[in-house]
Amino acid sequence: MKKKVISIKDMIHAIEEDLEDGKEVAFKPKGRSMLPFINAETDEVIIKKGPIKKYDVVLFEYNDKYILHRIILKKKGVYTLRGDNCISSESDIKKESIIGKVIGIKRKDEIIDVNARPYRLKVKLWVKLHPVIIFLKRIKNRF
Repeated sequence: MKKKVISIKDMIHAIEEDLEDGKEVAFKPKGRSMLPFINAETDEVIIKKGPIKKYDVVLFEYNDKYILHRIILKKKGVYTLRGDNCISSESDIKKESIIGKVIGIKRKDEIIDVNARPYRLKVKLWVKLHPVIIFLKRIKNRF
């Protein structure tokens, strides 16, 4: 069966409608911003509406784009988000801009539970070590 590629912008209304109805939505993300936790080449993400907290990966609208990034800070009702493989972050994101959160990652025949303790520990460590990781990447890129 031939797969059809449709941009998320073309599907966002259907996605939002399904999420509002309490359904889960799965799609293949695009880009490298969430490496190493989400690989656009091999993974699908499963999103759903629900309470959000620090370290969750969320789908949100930002400057007329739909982005999948991780919450790294919540302060005074706004969020700061960043891709796991990114240097810069998006600040002052309001809850209304968040469409849904990732509840699972489908990789091959396995579904990774993003709320499982081992996964959450790896994520917390990654976020806390992010400045060191970026520093090492910059050194590596110089050689």
